[in-house]
Amino acid sequence: MPISKGMLPVGSEIVVQPGYQYRVIYLEKTGENTFKVLSRSSLVTTNYFVVDAAFWGTNQYVAFNIATNPTSDISSKLSEVASKFKLYHPEGTGLGHMDKDLTWSSGLWQLDGNVLAESVYHRSSNPLTLGYFNNDTVIEVEAGYKFAYVVMNYSEGQYHVLSVSDYQTAPLYINETFSTGKELLAIIITTTNSDVDMTALDMATVVDLHPAVIPHVDKEFSFITGYWEGGKTAITTVNADQNFLNRFAASQPQSKSYYDSINSITIASGYQVRVIFLSYDNYGKYTVSSRSNNLTGTITLDETFWGSNQYIAFNISKVDNTSVAGELDTLYSKFTFDMDPIVFTSGYWNLNGTALTAGPNFGGSNIIPRQFMRPGTTVQIESGYQVRLVFLSKTETGFKVMSRTENFVGSAPLTDGFYQDFQYVAFNISTAPNATNISTVLDTLPAKLTFVPFTAEEIAHVDADLAFVSGYWNNYAIAVTPGTDTFSKGFAASNVLSKAYFDGMTSIQIAAGYQVRVIYMDYSFNTYSVMFRTNNLTGTIVLDNAFWGNYQYVAFNISSTPTATDLSGSLATLPSLFTFVTPEAI
Repeated sequence: MPISKGMLPVGSEIVVQPGYQYRVIYLEKTGENTFKVLSRSSLVTTNYFVVDAAFWGTNQYVAFNIATNPTSDISSKLSEVASKFKLYHPEGTGLGHMDKDLTWSSGLWQLDGNVLAESVYHRSSNPLTLGYFNNDTVIEVEAGYKFAYVVMNYSEGQYHVLSVSDYQTAPLYINETFSTGKELLAIIITTTNSDVDMTALDMATVVDLHPAVIPHVDKEFSFITGYWEGGKTAITTVNADQNFLNRFAASQPQSKSYYDSINSITIASGYQVRVIFLSYDNYGKYTVSSRSNNLTGTITLDETFWGSNQYIAFNISKVDNTSVAGELDTLYSKFTFDMDPIVFTSGYWNLNGTALTAGPNFGGSNIIPRQFMRPGTTVQIESGYQVRLVFLSKTETGFKVMSRTENFVGSAPLTDGFYQDFQYVAFNISTAPNATNISTVLDTLPAKLTFVPFTAEEIAHVDADLAFVSGYWNNYAIAVTPGTDTFSKGFAASNVLSKAYFDGMTSIQIAAGYQVRVIYMDYSFNTYSVMFRTNNLTGTIVLDNAFWGNYQYVAFNISSTPTATDLSGSLATLPSLFTFVTPEAI
């Protein structure tokens, strides 16, 4: 009978009596009860062997051939020969339970039970220690099925069901947190309507147990004090010589695909980098496989550079070996990237889209990683055109649009508020003020845009008294839409106020006959940008944690209700319609 790795873990002992020998047969499981031979060891005559990691390698199942030494006909004494070969498990629960391979039986475990209760509508696993799952297992079932997990123990020669979870269809992650305090675990599986005979089902098609793979996620690089060393799995951040440590900064791992559009990197004068090539085990561990020498000037990212490597990071230091510890937030600026030109294709990026939507009046750009189109960049737009900023996330199969701004003319700033935590940006372009067919001039569209990095000195926000101008803050706006017509004159927009302005206030009361929208703002790169607008609110607005969330700045749109009236002639009186309530005033 094949033996699983869980039944013969590292630390197990193999004992064969003198005059006998054995051969290890490594197998692959191909079905619920079928196996295929992968390889066989040489004959082993060593009387005692402790199973180690090398014994298993990447294999999961073994069997053994046993023979006399030297070999002879044993057909008449099989039981006798088998008794000369012993396997010893290093531990079970200590109370008589020993893990066997995962098996499925008809029936279900019930609370306070000791054996499976009969049911053709359920299949249940045998009890297994949490060690069998190695704190790194995900249990998933196919659509149409659900499962519950059963916590058990073993004492006085029998199993005892301590708890049965609710049924679930979402994956179950058996990690260290889940395993704590549990002795044995079993699984019950049934259909979502619980009335299908499961007796003859091949459980391999119903349930899947696999390691909890952690996908690599690319983000724009950032730096911490320290350095990647050869063969290490983490950045070295401690050194007895702090001055030595401060000479280096290291970035996090990034994938080769993140740099697909990058032809070369130029390092600023006075700085040098080591390119760190890493492997990734899909479970969260990166290992340095090689490091370049210190490089200066231009580094070409061709096939010779990459070889078979799929992940890189950087160590950066100064050529004169002085400290970079005070420059961590600006070290990105020491890298200049030569990127493929932006390209437009007929169509546009729509919200939640995973590909361009067809449309001859629009051009949708290629997708650019955040690192190569950094926050703070301003897109200057040629007169006669308009641009939407499009922000995307990477999925298992491609990209998905998570957010889009309104159309900008003139310029469009990539503020922190627009970028948020998204790692990829693209652009929709069309003619303005009305979109017309541009499908025949797509190759001319990149020249309509100029990308200008932010280089100005940042100016701190300063709160002023609440005041209003005619117009309103629109979605994704960076300025008030001015009151120039009957509609827009029905609104007034306030200045931007910080969260600190409202310290000590518990609520705002809006005067009867008026309504306001709260405008949540971002302030970055000397630009205010609208992130979110509430519905129209009347009466009391409570200034609690739910009101603020993660926002730090607000403004207000105010209008009369139930009918909008022209507010452009009464702007100075509008602040008096807001009563800021403090505890002393209650």
